[in-house]
Amino acid sequence: MNKLRKKLDQLPVPETKDKFDLQKNLIEEKLRKELNHSIKHSKYCKCKFPTFEMCFSFALGIPESIIKKNIFNYKPFIKFLIDEKVLIPNKSGKLIFYGKYPLFEHAGIKKGKRVISKWGLGHIWEHDINDVPKKYGNYAFYDLPSKNLIIKKLKEYSSNIKIK
Repeated sequence: MNKLRKKLDQLPVPETKDKFDLQKNLIEEKLRKELNHSIKHSKYCKCKFPTFEMCFSFALGIPESIIKKNIFNYKPFIKFLIDEKVLIPNKSGKLIFYGKYPLFEHAGIKKGKRVISKWGLGHIWEHDINDVPKKYGNYAFYDLPSKNLIIKKLKEYSSNIKIK
């Protein structure tokens, strides 16, 4: 597992169409042959480039039409949601955050013993809880509030920050 996590750390950031396609090929072909992992391309992936959706917006269910109007760093927004008690820690929660408070590194949705998450601006993957890049760190579970509450809080948050 540690070897896989270190290899996942080396994946290119999918900021171009070539790197977007490369992410999928590296995980499904090269890394599978090398380490026989359980990471699978998710049926939820729209596989389009460019995309504005990232792991946090995907996990929180924020539609891309709203994301385009609220382009900013989502890590402080997650901190805001926790501080506002919108996101509540819960060991059996459906929302998983990797890293540590106040600025988590990654987010996903727990489905049984697996996670569905979007990796950067790349693809959406289904994976075991620990099959993520090592740089993401440890994880914690939270209750997943309604999409309407998240969107309401996003509007409140974005009206109070200066977007560059």
